[in-house]
Amino acid sequence: MILFLLILIGQQLYSYIGIGGNLDIYVCNVSEIDSVNITLYLDDEKVIHENFGDNPYLSCKNLTFKVSPGKHKLVAIARDGTIRDEYNFYSTLITRVTIELSKDYSNNSNDYNLGFQFFSEWVYKRFVLQ
Repeated sequence: MILFLLILIGQQLYSYIGIGGNLDIYVCNVSEIDSVNITLYLDDEKVIHENFGDNPYLSCKNLTFKVSPGKHKLVAIARDGTIRDEYNFYSTLITRVTIELSKDYSNNSNDYNLGFQFFSEWVYKRFVLQ
């Protein structure tokens, strides 16, 4: 058990140094629209306001932050506030959050609305002892 904990701690330190922080945010426009401005707030502080759309499909940005362990809030805004969503998550280990602006077919018609989807996971990279 102690060996497992030492490996886990070593892996987290290795990953922290490798990505430059303990929170990795991946923002993508997968909505097939030409371009869209996306503003992202982390704990009420603006961290990005950029146009996603030189490539109209799969325009992405990767952001890395050093945050304290605990509860955090992401707010994503697009199209001047007409599309807005919040996401709460806990960061204890190295955490990756993926934010996608994509189609929402939930109304069962051919029309679609745009919406944000959030995914989060703890990052466990391979740790090789040499």
